[in-house]
Amino acid sequence: MKEINLTESHIQKMTHAIGFAVIRVRKGHYEAYRNRYVVSGPDEKWDYLVSVGYANKAFSSISKSIYYYVTRRGLDYLERILGVRISVSE
Repeated sequence: MKEINLTESHIQKMTHAIGFAVIRVRKGHYEAYRNRYVVSGPDEKWDYLVSVGYANKAFSSISKSIYYYVTRRGLDYLERILGVRISVSE
């Protein structure tokens, strides 16, 4: 099994994608109002997250943008380190 080594930068990108804010945590639960991170070119950190199953990647044919999304596996990882349950409304 591949060892997963995430940096603070990886975690920041994932929490940004889901709009995480401590003040929005209610009774140990965070309801993410989004799950996307849009870039104009490939992102090395996100591509690593995709390679370990913590994110997915999609391309926009209209805007030529790349969309990264945190997977359920990535959300489970964030739940463990943040100590809250996370659900996504989208």
